[in-house]
Amino acid sequence: MRKKHKRLISLILSIMLVLSVIPVKPINSVAAQKATSIKLNTTSKTLYIGKSFTLKVTSVKPAKASKAVTWSSSSKKIATVSGKGKVTAKTKGTVKITAVSKSNKKAKAVCVVTVREKVKPNPTPTPSVTPVPDNKPAIVHSGVFDRISWTLDSDGLLVVKGIGDMFSHTAEFRRPEWLGYYSDIKFAKVEVAGATHLDNLFKNCYNLRSVDLSQLDTTLVTDISDMFYNCSSLTNIDLSHFSTYNVQNMNGLFSGCSSLSDVNLNSLNTVNAKNMSAMFENCSSLTNIDLHGFKTSNVEDMSSMFAGCINLKSIDLSPLDTSNVTNMGEMFAKCSSLSTLDLSSFDASNVDSMYEMFGDCTNLTTIITPMKTSDYVSNLPAGVWLDEDNNIYSTLPERAKHSVKLTLH
Repeated sequence: MRKKHKRLISLILSIMLVLSVIPVKPINSVAAQKATSIKLNTTSKTLYIGKSFTLKVTSVKPAKASKAVTWSSSSKKIATVSGKGKVTAKTKGTVKITAVSKSNKKAKAVCVVTVREKVKPNPTPTPSVTPVPDNKPAIVHSGVFDRISWTLDSDGLLVVKGIGDMFSHTAEFRRPEWLGYYSDIKFAKVEVAGATHLDNLFKNCYNLRSVDLSQLDTTLVTDISDMFYNCSSLTNIDLSHFSTYNVQNMNGLFSGCSSLSDVNLNSLNTVNAKNMSAMFENCSSLTNIDLHGFKTSNVEDMSSMFAGCINLKSIDLSPLDTSNVTNMGEMFAKCSSLSTLDLSSFDASNVDSMYEMFGDCTNLTTIITPMKTSDYVSNLPAGVWLDEDNNIYSTLPERAKHSVKLTLH
């Protein structure tokens, strides 16, 4: 009996000894902390189509909170993101990649990704473009606006980098800071994503000889009016990288570019444009303008569009849809080298102003009138204008329903 009692006491002591070494979680242990903010390894990135990079959470607050996040893309057509943060570029555009904390959906971080199409460099430089200098002279002027920074060096090279608009487009006087030194700017390179306004960007930079816009993302831009206004030293402008689908205002885009002899308009999407007034005004070196590809069904203002193009010898206007145009005032004023003007494709039935449409077109001898006109028609240049039946005209036919060929006698 005593032996059984001793064995029982021994068994109880053994069990207590085992239980004493088993860890017991305190009843009041602290729950895992929620993240209140997260930080990524970068907030902006530029990728070429087909390329990838990986976003990572570098830190969280509080420090002991979980770094686990959920990834998402604002446009999977432009770029996708995997569950591990790998971003893959798909097509041109700007997209937001967002990381949301799994412990707190209010804790987020965003990276703006700009996707570009890699452009093959020309084997030989275009003779008409002055190359940007390779040396790195002293910076003489610089500035910062929001997320944009710019520098201007002693050789006249302006470099603009960043994300977003380059100046306030709500201010009464809209222009970027560097235009305070407009006469010193000879070359320009712009590497910016996310801008919505480019109006006045190089206005009155009359010494600007060359501009590199290959790294300028214009997918969100709505206004490019007066962008190159009075850039009288520019001989060539390459806009082949421009995405202008959202642009509505093209007023004065090349106005005053008196040395411009070559401009690439092949990719200039004009489908949403409403204002093209003075677009080529005083481009006195242009002898021909290729408008094929222009879609102008929404354009309302074409006043002074080609005014002052004194060396323009021919122009095919058939690509222009003028059915919504209300203003054609001075559209061809001072085009003194034009001898023939074919307007037979024009629907001018909504036009309420043709003031001086042919003013100072001193060499114009043949006009094929618009297929439709309103009550507001233009006077013809001085002289006797006859149709094929020898009827005399001093103005374009009013309320016309078909074209008439007029010749100066």
